Amino acid sequence: MVSILGSKETKSGGSGGSREKEVINAVGFVGLGVASAFLGILAHKTLIRRIKNADMITPAMIDKQATLRGVVTRVGDADNFRMYHTPLLSLLRRSAILDKKLTAQDTIHVRLAGVDAPETAHFGKPAQPYANEALEWLKRTITGEKVAVKLLRKDRYGRVVGNAQLRAKWYRPWRKNVSMELTRAGYGSIYEQDGAEYDGMLDKLRKVENEARRKKRGMWKQKNVELPADYKRKHRS
Repeated sequence: MVSILGSKETKSGGSGGSREKEVINAVGFVGLGVASAFLGILAHKTLIRRIKNADMITPAMIDKQATLRGVVTRVGDADNFRMYHTPLLSLLRRSAILDKKLTAQDTIHVRLAGVDAPETAHFGKPAQPYANEALEWLKRTITGEKVAVKLLRKDRYGRVVGNAQLRAKWYRPWRKNVSMELTRAGYGSIYEQDGAEYDGMLDKLRKVENEARRKKRGMWKQKNVELPADYKRKHRS
């Protein structure tokens, strides 16, 4: 009698264990489906979807300080440029991008974070000394290059203020910070007006600017340097 009861209990326990496994497997499949859906959405946003221009950059992307990668297609002034965003899964070659006939709506307008370059001639205002040299330096340095831009905010002109890094190359296996290199070359001073963004590099920028001043690079070759901020204030009044 005892052995019969024991046999029944064993069979019952085996059946319950089987049902538990089925439930666990079902939950696992549901979890896998949810995870796959989430990854699909994430891939669409970060790996596949191209951000055509600054208008497509959302407040959430700014809040998260997302990083966008792309190719520099044009340099307009010595402290800003236009970038063609290339998602991580993009198969488009850099040469194909540079051969495209692009409009302002096809590229993201980026303002370099933390720096101010000499002003070029605009709206009847004369260019500052070394403005053209600064512009040519930036063109040579970044036009056609791959960059990674960390989004910090948007300015009143609708541009993205970003910390831009030149991508590493086989002969230079590290990134170069564009704001830092512009300042090091003597063509940038620290931007200290309202809305300034430094992304934690203010102390390094000060050190690099002081070095450029001391070694009289670029615009610091002049005896009396008018900072871009002072130039803009003078012509605004």
